[in-house]
Amino acid sequence: MKAAALLIAAIALLQQPPRDTWSAPPETGTAAIRGRVVASDTGAPIRYATVTLSRREPSLRRSTSTDPLGRFSFDGVPAGSFLLTARPAATSPYLETTFGGSSAQPRRGIDVADGQVVTNIEIKVDAAATISGRVVDDNAEPLARIRVQAIGRSTGSRPQRLGGAETDDQGRFRVFGLRPGVVMVLAEAPIEYTSGNADSIPMLVDTYYPQSTSAIDARTFRVRAGTRIDDIELAMIRTRTFHVSGVVLNSRGLPATDGPPPLLDHRTILGGWANQIHLGSDGRFTMAGLVPGAYEIVVRPQPQTAGEYATASFTVGDADVDDLVITTKPAFDLAGRVTFDPQPPEATPGGIRIVPYTAGGEVLWGMQATVQPDASFTLIGIFGQVLLRPQGGPIEVGLKGVFLGNQDITDIPTEFGPDDAARLRIAMTTRPSAIGGLVMDDRDAPTREYVVVLFPADRTAWIPASSRVQTATPDRLGRFHLIRVRPGRYRIAALPAFQSIEPTANNTAPRTSSAWWI
Repeated sequence: MKAAALLIAAIALLQQPPRDTWSAPPETGTAAIRGRVVASDTGAPIRYATVTLSRREPSLRRSTSTDPLGRFSFDGVPAGSFLLTARPAATSPYLETTFGGSSAQPRRGIDVADGQVVTNIEIKVDAAATISGRVVDDNAEPLARIRVQAIGRSTGSRPQRLGGAETDDQGRFRVFGLRPGVVMVLAEAPIEYTSGNADSIPMLVDTYYPQSTSAIDARTFRVRAGTRIDDIELAMIRTRTFHVSGVVLNSRGLPATDGPPPLLDHRTILGGWANQIHLGSDGRFTMAGLVPGAYEIVVRPQPQTAGEYATASFTVGDADVDDLVITTKPAFDLAGRVTFDPQPPEATPGGIRIVPYTAGGEVLWGMQATVQPDASFTLIGIFGQVLLRPQGGPIEVGLKGVFLGNQDITDIPTEFGPDDAARLRIAMTTRPSAIGGLVMDDRDAPTREYVVVLFPADRTAWIPASSRVQTATPDRLGRFHLIRVRPGRYRIAALPAFQSIEPTANNTAPRTSSAWWI
């Protein structure tokens, strides 16, 4: 997509007539939706795919399967705006896709009226991408039985495994089933059995393509639907590794295994993901095979338990790290309340959840809290520095701010204490702002092949899980809609449909020639 003028219209959502947004939706209606699912590249029918009809408000979700000709039908549909999503069978080389979009643009809908029969709907599902190649050692010899992972990379969040494969006797691999996005390739170190001091013997270590032990230095691939990236060669690094050992003690000075066993992870501070650590009955642990770099160990309680937690950072240089002592402290239940401005919605706020994120933008699973009818909530077993985010609820309710006493901590990772319950408040507004508009191509015609990214003008506010960063894809008319926008000064960029970013402090701007700014 070439650079062009960006047309932006800023609008405010006005107070809507009072209505019970949480009331149960009607189960049936008089409309019908019929269509078929086909492959976007060949037009062939996709048999036995699961097609889901869904609506957010009022909540509705129905599913059916396609027949041998790829056809599907929904009868008794109530009036409204719906998403139609097709998910091919697990054995299919095609990807889950939403009607009117693609596997890279999954948010467009279809409107139906009472008594309307919508026919000839065609959901075109995209073919998955593949990456294939060969893994060799430091002498260019092929390596067999090496696990190769395709790693999804999203700025501001931990890498995610998207798919994997094992090399054959010629060192060859093929990873398939990949969705569009930014991908790294990692060859995982095998378990090598040696005698004597294994740390002094050069070992194969986790290596990113083309030849790096750090995800920061890895080459990335931007894959689209159906992309085939073939014949890459990944040369694994063989080097001396080091070990780290220590003990985890609880707040009473006893081994951390005295009570519910904690979960221990270690990860590189930049660009890595968590790997679990085994903790002995005496609270001691040992990690081997570490290359020089910065690491952290996270001790966390079991979900929904009143365990203990700690985070310890350390650096591996040219020697082992021994006798590391990690002391935990108790997690606790954190209560808070939600307020509404200028007035609460007419219905009780049971559809809103409070979700904690780490400072790195990861969801703390198992700790979400549902807002009760009296607007209170309780996060069970909270620990560490977190960001709190409301999710769900009606579209006309947006975040105004998260406050601890009089301090706005919306985008400040905060470590709470047991005494903070009476001071924690999440302020919501029933009149949130929104931004909408069109993106024009070089012929001054509206285009639908884009994704819009909204982010703060102040670079210091570029953090993972920022409350001021949003992305949007166009609807069926080519317009984008950014809802629940918090007050502030923003920039906005329009990028090609297959590319997306999340601005964080280590970014300066979207790295693309197809960007627009306001």
